[in-house]
Amino acid sequence: APQIASVYMPGYSPEGQALVAQMIRLLTPMFVLQVAAYLLTALLNANESFIVPHLATMSLSFALIPALTLTRSQDPRQIAQAVALATSASAVLEVLIQLPAASRRLKFRPVLQPRDPLLRQTLIVALPAVIATGSSEINQLLQKNLTSTINEDAASALVFGYKTYAIYVGLLILPITVILFSRLGKLSAADDRPGMLALQR
Repeated sequence: APQIASVYMPGYSPEGQALVAQMIRLLTPMFVLQVAAYLLTALLNANESFIVPHLATMSLSFALIPALTLTRSQDPRQIAQAVALATSASAVLEVLIQLPAASRRLKFRPVLQPRDPLLRQTLIVALPAVIATGSSEINQLLQKNLTSTINEDAASALVFGYKTYAIYVGLLILPITVILFSRLGKLSAADDRPGMLALQR
C-alpha cells in the first residue's frame, strides 16, 4: 500500500501518503463484495428487475451519512477511517439488499466451464468495455497524480468537478441506458431485429 500511495499521490506529504495507504488497506477487501454486488445488479437488470438494484446503490448513503453524522472527531485521519469503514459496510449492504430478489428470480450453479462458447463470447464482447473503463480510470489516476504535485486546492477542485459531472450522468443517462440495454439484450438474444429497431426509435 505505501508504494501504491507514493505512485498515486507523489505530491502528498509523508503523512498524507500514509493516510492514503491506510485507506487502500481498509478498502481493498471490499473489492470481492463489490464484484458480487455488480453481478447481482447485472443479473437482476437482465431480468428487468430495476427497483431493487437501484435501491441497493443507495447503500453507500445508508452507511456513509450515519457514519459522518455520528463521528464527533475533528481529526481528519479518524474521519477518513470512518468514511472507509462505512464504504466497506455499504458493499455488504448492497449485496444483502439484492440477495432476496436474486434468489427468487435466479438459479445459480457454481460451475465454471472455461471452454463454454458462451463464456468465450461474453469475454470478447466485454473486452471493449474493459478497455474503455480502464482508460477512464487511468485518466483519473493521471489527473490526481498531477494535481497532487500542485496543491490540495487543485486536487479538491478536480474531485468536486468530477462529482458534479457524475451527478448529471447518474440522474439523466444511467437510468435510461440500464433499461434500454437490458431490453435490447433480450431482443438480441431472441434475434428480434425489428423489435430492436423499434425500441431504438
